[in-house]
Amino acid sequence: MKVKHAYKPSIRALVRTLVSCGCSEGKVGELVKEVAGIFGVTIDKVLTRRTVRRIVLEGLVMARAQLGHEMKLTEDITMSGDGTSRRNINYQAHHATYRVLEVLADGSVRLADKATTRFLGIRSTVDHSTEKSKESWVRVLQEISSIYNDSPLAKRTASAAFDLRAICRKLRGMSSDHANGEKATAEAMGELKREETMMGLGEDRKASMDVAEFESLMREWNGKKMDDAGGFAAYMALSPERRAVLDIATVNAMMKSLGEEQFQTLPKEEQRLLTLFVWSGCCMHKDQNSFKGGNTAMMAAWQALGLQGPITLANKANANILKKVVAPEMGGKEATEAEVAALEASTCGGAKTAALAGAIFNHRSDKKGQGDTHTIILSHKLDTLIRRFPQVNNTRFGSHGEAAGELLVHLEEYREFLRHIKTKKVSDSWTNIELNVYNALHDDPTLTELAAMALYQQLITHPYMRMVRVPEEAAKNALSLGPMHAELREHIQKLIESPDLVLDFATDSYVTAAFDAKPYERPEVVQAIEKLVAEGHLKHLKEIFVSFLKGANVTWLRFSSEYAPGGLIDGLTDEEKARAFMNATNDRNEGALGSWCVYTRNNPSSTMTTHNALAMFSRNHTQQFVNAFFGADDHVWAMRKAREIDAAGWEKARRREQAEFELRMVEMKRVKIAKRKEQADQRRHELDSTPLIPDLEVIPGLTIKKLDIQLDKLRLLWGSNIVIPKKSHIKKSQEKKDALKDAFRTHQRLLLEKGCLPEVPRDTTFDSDTLEVTVEAWHAEDDEEMDESD
Repeated sequence: MKVKHAYKPSIRALVRTLVSCGCSEGKVGELVKEVAGIFGVTIDKVLTRRTVRRIVLEGLVMARAQLGHEMKLTEDITMSGDGTSRRNINYQAHHATYRVLEVLADGSVRLADKATTRFLGIRSTVDHSTEKSKESWVRVLQEISSIYNDSPLAKRTASAAFDLRAICRKLRGMSSDHANGEKATAEAMGELKREETMMGLGEDRKASMDVAEFESLMREWNGKKMDDAGGFAAYMALSPERRAVLDIATVNAMMKSLGEEQFQTLPKEEQRLLTLFVWSGCCMHKDQNSFKGGNTAMMAAWQALGLQGPITLANKANANILKKVVAPEMGGKEATEAEVAALEASTCGGAKTAALAGAIFNHRSDKKGQGDTHTIILSHKLDTLIRRFPQVNNTRFGSHGEAAGELLVHLEEYREFLRHIKTKKVSDSWTNIELNVYNALHDDPTLTELAAMALYQQLITHPYMRMVRVPEEAAKNALSLGPMHAELREHIQKLIESPDLVLDFATDSYVTAAFDAKPYERPEVVQAIEKLVAEGHLKHLKEIFVSFLKGANVTWLRFSSEYAPGGLIDGLTDEEKARAFMNATNDRNEGALGSWCVYTRNNPSSTMTTHNALAMFSRNHTQQFVNAFFGADDHVWAMRKAREIDAAGWEKARRREQAEFELRMVEMKRVKIAKRKEQADQRRHELDSTPLIPDLEVIPGLTIKKLDIQLDKLRLLWGSNIVIPKKSHIKKSQEKKDALKDAFRTHQRLLLEKGCLPEVPRDTTFDSDTLEVTVEAWHAEDDEEMDESD
């Protein structure tokens, strides 16, 4: 069990396996003792919870040493990431893809032929800004290089420095979803790559210079530094901290300049490889957005085609109001403003029906909806096992199309089940959401939209998913999928021009209608739609389905723009695409974040460090790496490093950083709010001390400043009763004079109607343009500083 008072590496590996399989840290020792007893081995001392925790942390050390060793020896690296929030804290997942090391039968080591994706861990960020996302990536890479450089493995095998700069030099691109924040992070990492690459080339150039040449260069740059500071005396008058900042900036600028010069001397092929950085978007998000684009076009098609659209599915608050609007007995009575607003706020159609059905049949909360009752009743009636209703409330990929198909396949059963729900209650009545779904499932236009959604799912989404979501050993390079996306758009256009390829409902229609020409994922969906068409319920299916396809095709073009002819990806050679290999989907990051949420929900007292240790060790197959490359000194080092991590208080530091950020943010806002109030008070005092103009004759002689004061005074006086354009909309003097004339006439009319001036409370905040500009600037600063990715 032990060697020199330490548990053997094999026992420690077993402990990590047990914990990763769900065994509690406090139960591992007893479990090991029980298992050993079965094989006749007596263990006197049981592994303590603390020892188990440290053994788990050793897995984190080993995983990072593995990542560092692989990144050091590989030739090209691409990265992918994603972010989410949980309990008001932002989290970011990190992955890297590269050719890993493989050990051959003769014991030699080489780089694998295909790239593999490694998990780099989850980190929390104080906000979701691009700056913090980039900082998270830099920290992850620095932690990997720091641990690796400290390892005996690095000392035995590394011949050159391994750091952030070395990683950036090998970085070829980044993939993510299509969120603006993730794209901005990729751009920031691309800028970091170029900066670090140029600095590295500058270091190379410096190393090749003789002492005299370098001293001459330093004198030249120091002269520039003095000139920028205003001379030697001005430079020396600066604080030591400010001089240090200038010194560092000068050295960095010099190294970057040397790097640029060195870069120009390299062969064009090497220049191209060093600067290669490409972004690719997740294919699953492409399909998700195309489905949304199709649905938007479909919803607008009813009015454009002059057809009666789906029934309105009002929420509970609007339902009673809308009854009066849509009820036939109301005749031609004009709707009130509240009724019009309620009608506009309510939605309708297939997507809304699918979402409401999901809330009834498979609610995200286990305590709401029908849950298992739904599956039990339908399974009994159909005499077959029924899966849970698609999770539309969790916005899973393709869930709305799946839900549409499910409702159509078992349409009569769902209608009957809704009646079952109603009768089961003591009150024998519907809830608003149940009544909405029941009515929608009897509404032909709504069924038409569900049919269009389900057909698109069978013809496009499922075939597309089968092509891009494949096992890692058969993974496709996202950079090579440009032709496939062009073919996809051409196929959709073919369906737009010939919708009867599917709507003739031939037995083998999938051959020409499905994108991959393979049998439908769920043939019964198409059969159910054929049945509804035959019964006369889907009279306008062809027009609506074509509208859906048109909207989807336009969206496909927008969300596959990285493959545009003449673009960066289109101009890459096959070799360059292979070196910048990227996964076609962002599933790994989505899955890692989901796993973190599940883990922390099931283990609320655990830490992110522990989760990363377990997840990285397991997903990256670190034990195989340890077996191949670790010796006795490596295991001792890992134990020592794990104890350092355990004593460092990483989780406490992470929470402190978040708390300090929140406090700084609130204090910053308090200062801005106080400043805004001071400006408003000053403006209010200025308005109070300025009399209102007596008549229209004085307006032509007013300056722009006085015109603004008069307009603000009328705004303050009458509020929403008077309409005055914003200052930004009337910039010229004559425009302001015309606006003041109109406002003053309205002022005189209101005086006649009300008989006196309204009273304005002293604490009233007027809606002046000065205040509007301040508020707009405040929001702009807030976005820039706190959430610039939005």
